[in-house]
Amino acid sequence: MKVKKNRVHSPWGGFFFVLPSILAMVVFVYGMIGYTVRESLTNRTNAWETEIKFVGLTNYRDLLVDPEFTHALSNLLKFTIVFMIGCLLSGLIMSLLLEKGIKGEGFFRSTYLYPMAISFIAMGTSWRWLMDSARDADATGLNYLLQKIGLGALQSD
Repeated sequence: MKVKKNRVHSPWGGFFFVLPSILAMVVFVYGMIGYTVRESLTNRTNAWETEIKFVGLTNYRDLLVDPEFTHALSNLLKFTIVFMIGCLLSGLIMSLLLEKGIKGEGFFRSTYLYPMAISFIAMGTSWRWLMDSARDADATGLNYLLQKIGLGALQSD
């Protein structure tokens, strides 16, 4: 009969485990978005600008009346709509042809579908190694890393 050790699980263990990712996202995603918005509301045009003034939404108003920008925006919207409809239609046609059972179906499946499946298999294998539940001397992946940096209490079971 195997006896399981009683361990105290901290409710903060999971939070501290993801805290570096949260901080990185706050700084490098939301911080950069905030910095960009702040810069867009000033008259700054280059990095060496010495006199920087707050101009509010004037830059956006000027942009919306610029014919080059409105033409580019129109092209972007048209391209997006055509691209999305094209992707949806081509995917639908390919799936219907595969469902119907056309000649050369095996070649088509191996050419288009197997590479996609292999990427999921490789990703699953990597996650399985990272999240292996072996502990202490048998630890691998993240458990091994946590053990080596002195955070063995955060190892997963």
